[in-house]
Amino acid sequence: MAQDAGGAIIGEPGTPQALHDVSVLWPLPNEVNKVDRLLGPSSAGAKGELLPASIYQKMPQLSVAAFARENIRVVGVRIDPCFRFGTSTECSNQLRLVMQPIRVDEGKVAPQDAAVHTFYSLARDQLKVLAGAIAGHGSEPTRALGVHPTLASEGLDGTFATRLRALVLEYAGASNLVRATFMQRTNSRQGTWVFGGFEISGNSTTDITIATLGVKTQEFTTVGFVVQGSATPELKADDNPSLFFNESSVTAATAEKAQAAYDGVLRVLNPEKHTPETIDCVSCHTATSSKSIGENLRALNATNNANAYKSTFDLTVTTNTKRSDTLRAFGYFDVEPVVSGRVVNESASVLAYLQREVFKP
Repeated sequence: MAQDAGGAIIGEPGTPQALHDVSVLWPLPNEVNKVDRLLGPSSAGAKGELLPASIYQKMPQLSVAAFARENIRVVGVRIDPCFRFGTSTECSNQLRLVMQPIRVDEGKVAPQDAAVHTFYSLARDQLKVLAGAIAGHGSEPTRALGVHPTLASEGLDGTFATRLRALVLEYAGASNLVRATFMQRTNSRQGTWVFGGFEISGNSTTDITIATLGVKTQEFTTVGFVVQGSATPELKADDNPSLFFNESSVTAATAEKAQAAYDGVLRVLNPEKHTPETIDCVSCHTATSSKSIGENLRALNATNNANAYKSTFDLTVTTNTKRSDTLRAFGYFDVEPVVSGRVVNESASVLAYLQREVFKP
């Protein structure tokens, strides 16, 4: 066994080789009495609670069905060795947690269509130890990104789940929490999602200004289960998926306009073209379904398109993100795992950076 700088047992370290070494999606509990095997906002280690009540209470009610802080659970763990805030050229090393409201409904585990994304600042040596610890647990390098295979096989009581919970509590907490964003679901049938977030310093928060729009919150609304949606305020960036929000607009568009809009969607999905600091929340969260809509309705294709992100890693999107009302990026839509194209591409970019810059020979 090896130990990290804080003394936690982490297992033999490895070198990140797989997408799920940098983006870990937890499996859902298969029994309702195991929901607490997933960490929550009040889970605490050396750095304090993962998401203090003083910060959480500043967010809107995430979900009509389950909004209390005790219903929130960590469903995803992500690593980023070079996030850049605003216009900064400095790399910020981060551990990120994806949290989602989960309630027990008639004896079943029921994730709700909402989320909180928390960001924790790390030193580079801490990030390297953390990434190496996660990578040392049965990776399958050629596997497309989905539920972590070792967590899936061992379960929430297994060795890796136990160690990963300890690692998260070792490296994340109130003392290094620097940002929290949210996706709120307000209606159950005609879906409305609200996006926003805060920069955090201690108990003080500053609203994030959403890129390209200059607003603090942004909404997306769909009508029923058809391709008919709208963003408020309207999207302003040259690269945005709004053409694909309405089926009649897609089918009526000229070939040139449809191709241009599709190229813009590919750029939104490309972490080498856009970051959360250059594109708005709705564009990121709808880009994967918009890509599918363009391909299904207009036979558009990303093969050999210069705007598409390229990687030697498997960029297959294995989960169902084709529905226009699936805005989850990394987590669960009902009980089905969702991993968006943007998250797949970001994970490949992070993995390449780690191998090139952090774990270089």
